[in-house]
Amino acid sequence: MHSARYELLVPKPHEISPVEGTFELPRIVGLAGGNHVPARARERLAAALEPNGHTLVEPGGGAPTLRASQREIEGGPEAYELEVTPTHILLVAQAPAGFFHGLGTLAQLVSMQAGALRLNCVRIVDAPGFHVRGAMLDISRNRVPTMATLFHIVELLSSWKYNQLQLYTEHTFAYAGHEDVWRDQDPITPDEIRELDRYCTEHFIELVPNQQSFGHMHHWLRHARYKDLAEVPEGVDHPFGFTPEPFSLNPNDPRAFALLEDLYDQLLPCFSSNEFNVGLDETFDLGLGRSAEAVKRDGVDGVYLSFLKQVAKRVRARGKRMHFWADIVLNHPERVAELPEGVVPNLWGYEAHHPFDKECPHVASFGLDFIVCPGTSSWQTIGGRLDNMRGNIASAVRHAKANGALGLLITDWGDRGHLQPLPVSYAGWLTHAAAAWNPAAKALEGQELAELLSQHVFADPTGWMGRAWIDLARVGEAVGLTLHNASPLSILLTKAPEPFPCTELNELTVAGLERAESMLGQAVAARGEQASQAGDVDLLLAEHAWCERTMRFAIEIGRERLRKPGQLVEMEPELRARWKVEVDEISRDLQSLWVKRSRRGALEGSLEWFSRITRAL
Repeated sequence: MHSARYELLVPKPHEISPVEGTFELPRIVGLAGGNHVPARARERLAAALEPNGHTLVEPGGGAPTLRASQREIEGGPEAYELEVTPTHILLVAQAPAGFFHGLGTLAQLVSMQAGALRLNCVRIVDAPGFHVRGAMLDISRNRVPTMATLFHIVELLSSWKYNQLQLYTEHTFAYAGHEDVWRDQDPITPDEIRELDRYCTEHFIELVPNQQSFGHMHHWLRHARYKDLAEVPEGVDHPFGFTPEPFSLNPNDPRAFALLEDLYDQLLPCFSSNEFNVGLDETFDLGLGRSAEAVKRDGVDGVYLSFLKQVAKRVRARGKRMHFWADIVLNHPERVAELPEGVVPNLWGYEAHHPFDKECPHVASFGLDFIVCPGTSSWQTIGGRLDNMRGNIASAVRHAKANGALGLLITDWGDRGHLQPLPVSYAGWLTHAAAAWNPAAKALEGQELAELLSQHVFADPTGWMGRAWIDLARVGEAVGLTLHNASPLSILLTKAPEPFPCTELNELTVAGLERAESMLGQAVAARGEQASQAGDVDLLLAEHAWCERTMRFAIEIGRERLRKPGQLVEMEPELRARWKVEVDEISRDLQSLWVKRSRRGALEGSLEWFSRITRAL
């Protein structure tokens, strides 16, 4: 094994000190001190050893291969020290989490070799750069993952030393007595959350409850039973639906708090965590309806802050610490000082240029614990936005560290139908994992990221599978338009029924579309070269092919609409007929792929984005 392979660990340890010599592992790898080592860590190492013909056992006599020793070390409960000597391997930690992470590092080293295992001697000293290193997955924009998918995500995140997971919830938890809200959504049930919570705990991940509690309540308020709780019962236009709907709760209605108390009392007992994210973001319609007089008297900020304090009191009464999205408060930065004691603002922003440099020091100046939230840049893209993702995460980590943030939470959203398949998010999760654990490490470049994905996700020693997905994530940005939270190729599809050009695409050019098409060709070539041994390789290839076909269709739409602006129905009949066939086939393939990782539930809502194109043709 070449010493450079230690540089392919994810995340990169804080200190890697090569030592002269090598250690060849015996076929039977004896573990001493196994009482210190969590069961899931032993399973992970055993699984890494097995393909190379090695077996992990508790030592029955003689010198053990691997020794786990518990003692106080610098860096806290997640820290560890791993030493490979010419005669044995020594793992030292002070708590189970440290042993879990240390053995995870060793499992990565083992998995990077084939055949008999010979490790270069090394000393690794490692500890996390942030207390919280979390990921949040949107399960409320039609895609509710299967339990198998959730377990897969936990395995992946824990192998990269994440320690928190949230499932963003608006209406996809099976609340008793509220069946009319979630009946057609295939929601996660209380028993499933309890099972997932146990699985996360075994992998040293805290599963944090998440429930929107002010805005983003349209899935509730559209129903007659709840409509009277809305700020604007007759509805408003908002970015998350096709028609006007009531969006936010009326902050002055006591019945709104009664509803939230019911939801909290059902949701929170399913989690072992003492944290709780209540949302409270994007209250677009606040002051436009029933709170208009209160807003006129106290201002939007005053009404909002009063509601936040009432929610915080109820969260505190249930023994939880309240997290909330901080966008509304940051619109009125002078009110940060009035936040209730103990709440945790979550500062979110998903563009590379988001002003974390101003937001982080402002919130820190009030002595608050806070979390900084970049994004995977996967949503509204089909295939990703690689450069934006890297810049967004790098900025978030830099300013979080400089201002003493509690940690980071990378978000993975599903706006406009959650059309992107799960593997589009892997690059963002891996990039964030590397930076959140070791903020001092050099940011991952695209080529390195491709190699790491191939190694640690796709089990492809050739590196082509990682390159295929990274090249795919470059396609949308190759067009040359920088859009907010979106790729121009995604906008070409989701706004296809509108007159062309829409505002976002005023600067679209044929040359930009040709650059995207060229990059797409690179992604397809890379896909053809892969040699992945991953268990879901056929699914990965099919998902990549669906992204390719969908993006190629968007490029064609863009090229033809630049030639003939206006409405789709004004295009030539032969072209419209061919496009209808293409849309039908893309929709059919999406249905087939969807159920491989997600519940069927609200699939029709995502297919509607393509049905709109068909009707417009």
